[in-house]
Amino acid sequence: MTETSFDSAVAALYSSEHQASTAEALALTAQRRTQTISDMRIYMQRVGLLQNGKALLFQNKRLIHITGTKGKGSTACLCETIIRQAYGLRTGLFTSPHLVDIRERIRVNGQPVSTEVFGKAYWTLRQKLEAHAGNEQDALPTLPGYFRMLTLMALYIFSHYEPPIDVVILEVGMGGRFDATNSLDLDTWKSYACGITKLDYDHVRVLGHRLEQIAWEKAGIFLKNKLSPGTVRPPDDAGDESAEASASKMQKSTSVKDGCSYFALDPKKASVQHVLEECALGEKLCFVAGSYERELPPEAPIGLAGNHQRDNAELAMALCQAVCDDKSVSSTQVHAALAQAKWLGRCQTIVLEPKLNIRLDGAHTVESVHVGLEWFDQVAEQGAQRHLIFNCSHERNPVELLERFVPLGFHSVSFCKADSERPSAIQKPSAKALLQTWRSSKPKSDDSNGDDSQYSHLPDQPEATWQETLCNIWCVLERELLLNSNKAVASGTMSLSASLDRIRQSLNEDEGASGEVLIAGSLYLVGSALSALSWKETDAEGTLMANESS
Repeated sequence: MTETSFDSAVAALYSSEHQASTAEALALTAQRRTQTISDMRIYMQRVGLLQNGKALLFQNKRLIHITGTKGKGSTACLCETIIRQAYGLRTGLFTSPHLVDIRERIRVNGQPVSTEVFGKAYWTLRQKLEAHAGNEQDALPTLPGYFRMLTLMALYIFSHYEPPIDVVILEVGMGGRFDATNSLDLDTWKSYACGITKLDYDHVRVLGHRLEQIAWEKAGIFLKNKLSPGTVRPPDDAGDESAEASASKMQKSTSVKDGCSYFALDPKKASVQHVLEECALGEKLCFVAGSYERELPPEAPIGLAGNHQRDNAELAMALCQAVCDDKSVSSTQVHAALAQAKWLGRCQTIVLEPKLNIRLDGAHTVESVHVGLEWFDQVAEQGAQRHLIFNCSHERNPVELLERFVPLGFHSVSFCKADSERPSAIQKPSAKALLQTWRSSKPKSDDSNGDDSQYSHLPDQPEATWQETLCNIWCVLERELLLNSNKAVASGTMSLSASLDRIRQSLNEDEGASGEVLIAGSLYLVGSALSALSWKETDAEGTLMANESS
């Protein structure tokens, strides 16, 4: 009997068959990054998603493809809600990462696919891929890596689902140009729209240290022929990056009859805008929000919290209108859909108990953390005990993140390990090294004169765990930034569940107190929290077509 179980599929996806975990394996994976599109084409041919190079299974489906540094998941969610609720079309949504259940990544009509669909898709594709074992080209592994396999599964499910899916919405994993979601030529689809959300510095070791380089990576989704070289990557030399976006801006289209299929949020920087326009290779590129005309009334509500979501909503509306340019819906219908949007782990509130609110936000860059903290400050009950549960990847600079949390006056702070995390070959730095780097980047004041002797008590070598490193950083930042204010009770050794128990105990000891718990810094941590809180979703209705020959 052919294996089809969900549990065994998940176990396989997390095993070394799909996961690069050793330094050598991670290095080999990194070396193949620029070959992703050609690799994916081979895999798609082997599993039947391509026939003689043609993706015939998608010719009657529409595509929305979204990349960016911040807000791409939220924008994908907003697009899905608009397409389903305002346009009345069936959707297939592929996003990453998942927070609680891996099936969150592959959604049909807004709900995660069933365990039966997920398991059947994995084992069907695996059987097809293993039929080619021994025929590897250019050292291509028989089984693709984790994200590549999930992308194949999403495309397979969306093309074989019953009832059929009308619009496929793909969120890029990292970058865009060499991302697994960027493998099908745009003329494959009945119609398409590609969008770029806010750009910022993230994954700089891979995408580049300049915004222009990051923009070039992201704008690779504009390539109609995904195997074409496109434009030349911007150089490492910064040149003149001080110029702000100028009068050379292209005026935003207000009608899809202008034939625009490429959209980007206003980058507010002329050199970045120039890179995006060049990458469109002569096709019309429409900029949205920022200094451009807005279509969403300021009073129109959005289901996703945070003022930044208004920009994402502008982009989502433009993408949906472009991909469904043969259909007509009223602005009232679109606005009603936006008000109903929901997205896990982004400015999300769970009322755990009558006097205990859990606020979750997976923001993990400086600017997005700032937005998340503004939201928390707005929604948190005044006078309530504030507690923070935090984690972030050791590839990020935790000091510049944590210094933004310190002034909010937390009663306790716990640094907790998430249930899972992305493999990394980067060595974990020590708190002392990170703080010394932070101090050296600050203007030297008369009283400190750049003296970092206050870090002498910290070990030179990395702490035993990353959470202890974060805890040491927090304690130092509190001493430097809060001066005579009360300090939080900080821990780097407690589990997430134990931290929640300690918060409950604190509230019980303070009769009549209410609590506001912010869980932040990492989507992986937010996912662990949702799992600990027994968060569940309803499965999508439908199944895969019985005929697997297509």
